[in-house]
Amino acid sequence: MVDYRYHLASLIAVFLALGVGMLVGNSFVGLASAEWQKQAVLRLEQTFRREVLALRHRLDQANSRMRELEERLENRNVAERALMPKVLDSVLAGKRVALVVCGDLKDEALVGSVSAAIATAGGTVKSITAVRDGWLPEYGRRREQILARFQVAQGAPNATAEAVRILAVAIVSGEWSQALNDVARISPGLSLDGDYSTPVDMVLLLSSASDPSRLSQAEAGTLPEQGLLAAWKEMRLRVVAAEPEAVPVSMIPVFQRKGVPTVDNVDSGIGQISAVLALAGGEGDYGVKPTAEKPIPNITLE
Repeated sequence: MVDYRYHLASLIAVFLALGVGMLVGNSFVGLASAEWQKQAVLRLEQTFRREVLALRHRLDQANSRMRELEERLENRNVAERALMPKVLDSVLAGKRVALVVCGDLKDEALVGSVSAAIATAGGTVKSITAVRDGWLPEYGRRREQILARFQVAQGAPNATAEAVRILAVAIVSGEWSQALNDVARISPGLSLDGDYSTPVDMVLLLSSASDPSRLSQAEAGTLPEQGLLAAWKEMRLRVVAAEPEAVPVSMIPVFQRKGVPTVDNVDSGIGQISAVLALAGGEGDYGVKPTAEKPIPNITLE
């Protein structure tokens, strides 16, 4: 929406400049009469009031339009969610899913609605794991304890990558469950919710970035998501990566380079339908951003 406060400030500056110009002009040509000055100021005030009223009118119109668009968007979202039971019926029947949350994403409502969409499709969310960027400290006692619990040599040049690989295996395989719980009690950025004692069939990775520095980390290959995705692909596990539509920095290109299906609007009803259909076998990049190939996977209603 247009920022009318900026225009209002500009308008005030213009009239102040006019006033200053009058005073400076008077200093060269002699003081004008008090009556002339009074009339000039009055005309300026009247013009200023008209412009302010016009700006307020435009602002009211813009706000009204924004409310209308928000209402339309919410109605569309409600309609999309109403379609979920028919579109997603049994597409994940009997499938066990791990939800893994990375980056800056801390939206519990989103995680809950995604879990509900998976349940609507007949799937079961076995676990919800949050893996923050600092889950494995770069140095210190906690790092030593985590590496030791994951049986990673402290001085190994690839210790961090190996720890991420074991973390990925522990989340999805049913192995390392006790070690995983022990590490979660030590790690400042790892939280667990669910059952890690049995294997899952697929993973939905949810991520977001509020700062461009995460893209720099991605270029350096130091993001947790990158190691997790690589490990799961090596295990030949079905994986889909997704992010909300309104994020300051899109991580979709990072996930695309890992060769996994992506969804760039998972916070919407249609995005959650796409995520479930992608888990069920849709190959591609879905959503509304320039990185998307199509809005939604193909739908087959039997």
